[in-house]
Amino acid sequence: EPVMMLHNRIHDVEIGQVLRVVATDPSTTRDIPRFCQFLGH
Repeated sequence: EPVMMLHNRIHDVEIGQVLRVVATDPSTTRDIPRFCQFLGH
């Protein structure tokens, strides 16, 4: 699942870096912004 994969990588991203997510799951466009908002990003 893309959100779980993002969760595993987000701690390695430094301030100012960009993490590109490529996914075929249509719900990703809904889930990723919610996840980021939940984390305060």
